[in-house]
Amino acid sequence: MFFGSIFVSMLPAEVPLWMTIALFAIVFLNEFSWYSIVAILFGSGRIRTFYIGMKSWIDRVTGLFLGALGLRLLWSARETT
Repeated sequence: MFFGSIFVSMLPAEVPLWMTIALFAIVFLNEFSWYSIVAILFGSGRIRTFYIGMKSWIDRVTGLFLGALGLRLLWSARETT
């Protein structure tokens, strides 16, 4: 859905049928390929074991990063008003 929304926002108002079909094919292939690769990689024993062992640290770092982005967004919104 994310990639599809990006493609749709860049389309002209009048979209030919071939472009709509191509867009759906591109988004489908992109999503199918990405999630297939992720499933294959995380389905392997070594990577799954590594991820489970590091999950708490990955979650903490991701939380700090997203929290910092949120604070930056709040700070920039305060400066514009």
